[in-house]
Amino acid sequence: MKSFRLFGDFLKERNYERIAVGIITYPYTFLVINKNYKAVYFPGGTLEEGEGEIDALKRELREELNLEIEKISKDCIETYVYSPKKRTNLLVKSYVGTVRGELSINGEEIEGIVVYPFDLIDKDFLSWMNERYLLGPSVIDAFLTKRDILKQILEQVV
Repeated sequence: MKSFRLFGDFLKERNYERIAVGIITYPYTFLVINKNYKAVYFPGGTLEEGEGEIDALKRELREELNLEIEKISKDCIETYVYSPKKRTNLLVKSYVGTVRGELSINGEEIEGIVVYPFDLIDKDFLSWMNERYLLGPSVIDAFLTKRDILKQILEQVV
């Protein structure tokens, strides 16, 4: 975990080139399995030209899972990462929110989805997931490194 934080700090100092957004859903968290990477992330994606963060999050959630945002936090957890696919430094902003709608997975981008109670996501669950798939840095950051901050942000939504 220390090496990830140090690498993240390095990226923060170097600046990021793009912003990506994700949503940590409550009371059940959706972890999407990316088809290309075999990696697990929060639903979301990168901003398009002229698009705001929340608008991008709404668009990505509709595209990936056919869901609508019901409530969204004003604060987020920031994670600095390098994306080998996009060959760029990213600032990933993970918001917390509730969603509504009938879940339907977009098979073009997403291989599958794990739906798990937010309150039960802990180190053991993440280790179990990591044995099967690569965990995205924002998932590790939110639920392990910055869990106390995540709990504070959750209070804005529930």
